[in-house]
Amino acid sequence: VLQSAPGVYVKSDAAGEIMSAIKDIGLVPDTSLANTWPHNTCLERYIGTFKSTTRGIVHYCAVPEGAFHLVINYAAVMLSIAQPAPILPYEKDALGQPLPSCSKTEKTCWHAHTGSAWEGVAQPFGRLCFYYDRSHSQSTIEPTAKPGLFCGWRIEHGIRYRKMLL
Repeated sequence: VLQSAPGVYVKSDAAGEIMSAIKDIGLVPDTSLANTWPHNTCLERYIGTFKSTTRGIVHYCAVPEGAFHLVINYAAVMLSIAQPAPILPYEKDALGQPLPSCSKTEKTCWHAHTGSAWEGVAQPFGRLCFYYDRSHSQSTIEPTAKPGLFCGWRIEHGIRYRKMLL
């Protein structure tokens, strides 16, 4: 078990396997109460959007079962660079308008989290693309690019995108 990080809260439902995973990595679970009202409607709506997005990609591209992890990664990044950042209840005044201190208005989820706008390409999953392959020697007559399928972006630890694609 890692040392606790008291400033990092993870919102989730009250499923035992999720709570134990959150505790195992040393974070603080902030769960909704099991089988009671109120539910975390923002989180549940986002999960529904995420599932629908993933299903649409799988249906559109006929992704084989072994590549589902690529679709999940793609959907998560695409939603973060396309959707506006949610304004949370404590960031609104009594009339429901964002407070002057709220800096997330007009920003995407990616921009609000990383501090900078998305600088990468936004292409459909499974799109035909060409890439430069340095792995083997080529004759001078062969083309320098090879066909491939766009599967998303390589996001490194700390949510850093260094313009590398999958």
